[in-house]
Amino acid sequence: MASYTDLTGLGRSFDHRLHSNRIALGGGVVAFAVLLVVSIGVDGEPLFDAGVAAVFGAVGVFLGWAMARELDPDLPSAATWAMALTLGIAVFIVPSALVTGVVLVAVRLVAGTVGASVKVGDVVVLAGIGFLSASTPVLWIVLVAVGLWLWAAPEVGDRRTIAILAYALGVLGGGAVVAWTVVRREGYDLDITTAAYGLAALAGLAMMVASRPIAVSTVVDAGGAVIDARRLQMARVATGSFCMWAAVVAGVEGFWSISPAFAALVIAAIYRVFVHPATPPDPGATS
Repeated sequence: MASYTDLTGLGRSFDHRLHSNRIALGGGVVAFAVLLVVSIGVDGEPLFDAGVAAVFGAVGVFLGWAMARELDPDLPSAATWAMALTLGIAVFIVPSALVTGVVLVAVRLVAGTVGASVKVGDVVVLAGIGFLSASTPVLWIVLVAVGLWLWAAPEVGDRRTIAILAYALGVLGGGAVVAWTVVRREGYDLDITTAAYGLAALAGLAMMVASRPIAVSTVVDAGGAVIDARRLQMARVATGSFCMWAAVVAGVEGFWSISPAFAALVIAAIYRVFVHPATPPDPGATS
């Protein structure tokens, strides 16, 4: 039977039969209901507008779960807590599902949790990621992460050259959009408040705690090799860097636009302190 990794090296499957995945689906439904009630009852939004906002908010909450599965693949409970934290944040500020989705893919590539080579369809997706990242200041740092992955990651495969070219074209297109916008607005003005720097510092603290070495036993989706603990560590550093960048470039609003990433990082830091061993257990040890 063909595996989904025969079709893509960027995405991951979702098996609804797994307990943790059923929790994710249920959490998405709960998030939709909560955000719908808040939009109608508290914000006074019309039903249609509230429904649309609740759908995007629920997707953002689900992405918090997915982000935590990348950062802490050994412990599904971490994803559940990240989902709950994302929902708590979304009640006040709904994250951007599109921007967070791009961040999720970047973190996944850095972590190397898929382990499959780039496929034909992925080339188009990479061009889109390049365009979105270049045209969205919050995602400019993602350009570096994905570019380095394309250049150096061993799993990219035989389509490395065409993938890099497609990505570069997307980046150029996105850069042209930004340049045109800046020219029309005669500059790029944004007041970065003390609160934004405080959020950046908080993300940096979570990153430093979460990125301490941990043991990993989960295997990649393609090939069966164990996920490289060093790449998982780099993914946590990348997530913290993305959050800090969002705060100092786009302010408080930009930071909360990728709140699922921040929530997953915070839970990863908490789990690193209270759950994870620092080094792999000795295979010869007896219990």
